[in-house]
Amino acid sequence: MVTVEKERTETGRIIKVLKNDKALLVSQNRNYDLLISLFDKNYPRIFNVDINDDTLYYIIDDLYNEIKKINNNFLFYNDIIDYHSDDEKYEYASRFIIVKEDNGYNIIMTGNQRDNSRNSVRISGKNSRYNNDNYAFFKMYNDLNIYDLKSKKLVK
Repeated sequence: MVTVEKERTETGRIIKVLKNDKALLVSQNRNYDLLISLFDKNYPRIFNVDINDDTLYYIIDDLYNEIKKINNNFLFYNDIIDYHSDDEKYEYASRFIIVKEDNGYNIIMTGNQRDNSRNSVRISGKNSRYNNDNYAFFKMYNDLNIYDLKSKKLVK
């Protein structure tokens, strides 16, 4: 079962998506960059979102399809989204990977090549290597922000 917790901060919210002793955190910092972290005792860190996860599935599905529509081979190739964190050189950066499966998605976080214990990816709002192709991640954050915990639906 998936649960979503929200915590208000000075710059927005920290949104925690919890499932099977794993946590996917999405937050915004003072520069309005997104930080995505995945906590899992195993490595690589994998968070599964399946079709039974209702609205969460549709939020990730929408993100996947928006990135696919952009069809930037730098960000989307072989039907995989592969975002290298904006806070490190491309070849060393932590990675946020989304793989489409038959009944859902696997979200995979790999650590920084210099420090494997780092488990977050920064998605820059201004100076991203992906230019404006990263807007879909900001839409995902906004959708998670309006996710109603009781009805499990988006409430605008």
